[in-house]
Amino acid sequence: MADDRPEKQAMRKIWVERVAEASAPTAEEPLFLTLAGADGRDVQALVDAKVIGVTETGAILAEDATKVVAVEAREEAFLKLSSRFNGLRVLQSRIEDLLKQDHPFNWPTGSHLDLFRARVVNFDFDGPLEVTVRDNQLVFPQITWIKKIAAIHAHKTQIDWCLLLTFQGQIQWSTEVESGVMRLLADNFQRSGEFSEIVEGLVGSDTFGGIRDCNDDLSLSDLSYEIQQRILMALIPKKICRELNGSGWNIVTRMNVRYGGTGTHAPMVSFVFDFEWDERSTTEPDAIYIESLLNSVAEPCQIDARGSVEPLA
Repeated sequence: MADDRPEKQAMRKIWVERVAEASAPTAEEPLFLTLAGADGRDVQALVDAKVIGVTETGAILAEDATKVVAVEAREEAFLKLSSRFNGLRVLQSRIEDLLKQDHPFNWPTGSHLDLFRARVVNFDFDGPLEVTVRDNQLVFPQITWIKKIAAIHAHKTQIDWCLLLTFQGQIQWSTEVESGVMRLLADNFQRSGEFSEIVEGLVGSDTFGGIRDCNDDLSLSDLSYEIQQRILMALIPKKICRELNGSGWNIVTRMNVRYGGTGTHAPMVSFVFDFEWDERSTTEPDAIYIESLLNSVAEPCQIDARGSVEPLA
């Protein structure tokens, strides 16, 4: 997103720190894969932090040219990004097309497969979490893409990696989807009393009770922006942990944060996930799932209008 407000600057600082800490990639596998947008602000942040080098004219140094891959579908944005960072590898495509949509039997091939083994993947979506119903099942396309990327990192040699994930913090689903999501969360409340207790503290007793009881009179999209953000802060990591359960990964949530939602600033939710290869994921999948689930909502936080990160009250 082309957004330089203090809250977003604070998030980019966190992103840069994670990229700087990441292990060195191979020539074929990049350090950082990003949905950069026309201005490439996260790429510029890496330049400013000297994580990647540039020449006097601003071109990416040849030795760093393979470290970063940007994906941008829009023609005008693609041209602007390519012009601003000469030497940057920019793929003009939609990320879902590169990943062959959310179909479980279609996969990237050739060099594109290696690109998705980046040590840090930044999915800074400029829209909300998409949820649809297909064959009477809830479908989360963006989370399916994440599941594919996790499988690619497990292909051949397993590579621990980091996912930076951002959505608009608004719920924009059909009534059918809202009902399904409430049933999904209510099921988890029944399975884990500890998760239930944490989420009640996160979203408030009234909202929690409405979700737990699958109350038809509760419209999630009519709740305040902050409560919508808080629901997503519970739902998104929960769904990722469930989708990756038993896949070999222990998912450690390093940050679960909300910001915006006041004045003209859109509400946002952001996450930092470490995917760590753990043999217990296949031998003790339920234990790993509960561990990852509780960790994901244990320390939620927020970024205020000055860019300060603080625990969520």
